Amino acid sequence: MPDNTIKRIKILAGGNTNVLSTAKYIIPLYQRAFSWEFPEIIQMLDDIENFTTENYYLGTLIVDKRKDGKYEVIDGQQRLTALYLLFTALEIPLGSEAVSFEYRPKSDDTLSRLNKAELIEWRQNADAGILSGFDVIIKEIDGNIERKNKLKRQLRKVNLVRVTVPPNTDLNKYFEIMNNRGEQLEQQDIVKSRLIELIRGKDERDAFARIWEACSEMSGYVQMHFEKAEREHYFGWNWHQNNIAEYYFSTGKTDQSERRTISEIADSVDITQTDTDTTDKPDEDNIRFESFITFRHFLLHVLKIFEMEETGEYDSDTEWSGELIDDKKLIQRFFDAFPRQRGVSDLVQRFGLCLLQCRFLFDNFMLKREFNGDDTEGKWSLKALRTTRQKRYGTLSAYYIDVKNGTDSRMLQSMLRVTYTSPLVMHWVTDFLAWMYFNENDYKSNEAVVKLENFAKKEVRTKYIEEGNNSAGLGTHHIVFNYLDYLLWQETKQDDFQFEFRNSVEHWYPQNPIDSNVRWNDKALHHFGNLCIVSSGLNSKFSNNLPLAKKVNFRSGITRQSLKLRIMADETTGADAWTEDAAIAHGDEMIAKLEDAICE
Repeated sequence: MPDNTIKRIKILAGGNTNVLSTAKYIIPLYQRAFSWEFPEIIQMLDDIENFTTENYYLGTLIVDKRKDGKYEVIDGQQRLTALYLLFTALEIPLGSEAVSFEYRPKSDDTLSRLNKAELIEWRQNADAGILSGFDVIIKEIDGNIERKNKLKRQLRKVNLVRVTVPPNTDLNKYFEIMNNRGEQLEQQDIVKSRLIELIRGKDERDAFARIWEACSEMSGYVQMHFEKAEREHYFGWNWHQNNIAEYYFSTGKTDQSERRTISEIADSVDITQTDTDTTDKPDEDNIRFESFITFRHFLLHVLKIFEMEETGEYDSDTEWSGELIDDKKLIQRFFDAFPRQRGVSDLVQRFGLCLLQCRFLFDNFMLKREFNGDDTEGKWSLKALRTTRQKRYGTLSAYYIDVKNGTDSRMLQSMLRVTYTSPLVMHWVTDFLAWMYFNENDYKSNEAVVKLENFAKKEVRTKYIEEGNNSAGLGTHHIVFNYLDYLLWQETKQDDFQFEFRNSVEHWYPQNPIDSNVRWNDKALHHFGNLCIVSSGLNSKFSNNLPLAKKVNFRSGITRQSLKLRIMADETTGADAWTEDAAIAHGDEMIAKLEDAICE
């Protein structure tokens, strides 16, 4: 009997029945290996933990049912494998070979042994991606019974949609189409349509649509997403004047702002074609700069700022950290903010200007990830777009320049970016963007640094210093380590250091050391002085090795890590150098640096 083409599946049903106990899934060779890292996994955990509806849709799984009854995964394998890791960490029963990798015995062996007691003995020969992902989940929930129980309760309300392709489908061709399809209708498309419907006047709708389209492309700089006449209208002849004064600008591109219903927009979405550029000529430089937030989340930051502008409630001490920046509530937030009533047309147009102004400030004074040449990893960048006139031809050409006196701001922003990895809690973005927006005519780099520092100081003060617990162990908040690294960098200005996603708190002297029967007392073991923050990959390699073995065997990895870790490694001069007293003394010295900075 053929399988249902489309089926909704509960992630976790009653009687321990779950999506991975009732079917077997195989990851074919043409699929890439598991590659989700800390940001993607934490986002999934956040999504599961924080939804408030009775049912939640986690995503779509597209499969082909083989003759042996197994489902070959065409699309959705990253999410499916991450769920396997989460179920394993939560000790939720799984079916035999619930997920397996075709012709990848190392991956299969890693999945089967994740929760086995002999984990330490085979870690270095395991699938690094799977093991790293599992470590992220374990670090997040291990020992936290309340959080584990909440995840299990929430999982009972979570659904996947499994789509089974028809028999005899050309899977290679289908996979190619799936990975080259354009974006389907998203929440921001619905919001855009609603707002345009509320605007009176064809030219005004057109102007709003063009601003929205330019701002929605988060790569590159917003000026490059406008055509020449529009660009000069909004940003001046040199493209970087910060005086966006007029809203209306007629472009003649009325097709982009045509009034259409949501159903008409949905019907027009072509999932087999890639998106086209919004400018007449594609700007190759745009792929050089990558935004660290999505347009959906950017809209929520801007909406909060706009609401404060309309009510006049903003001040520099505004508290932002209460409400989650939840993009799943994007439609409802905008529908509430812009109801169908008299005067809403002008309100929407004012929002359009606020959006454009915020995007201009975001591009010129906030962080981007920059890729040059063959560099695939990129580096944190704080650059402004500038132009130069070519006298011979009388034309302008664009170039990028480091923001003047912007090094400290770049370091602080990258510190906050890697600390608050989930977009749900990136309140520092709203804080800093609002400060710039309401002080746009008097921007000073030194005051920007103070603003960013004050956000970090408050977090360290309330989450660590005021608690007075110097032996919090793995519960020590990441902001404490990262802000300390910023202070240490300030002392030396080391060129080889930048903030990266170091998301695992590690004991330098391990809790269960290899080749030693010496166990430290809890105060010293979990003291801040014996802790460091490292990347998930290095944490896996460190395992339960003694400090000197970590230093000797992973010297090159340590040099790319936290500055605090580098100091700890330097102080480990021999097998007996890193003692309980040495760790506590180091910790007290580092905490004193934090306290001195916060009290300034």
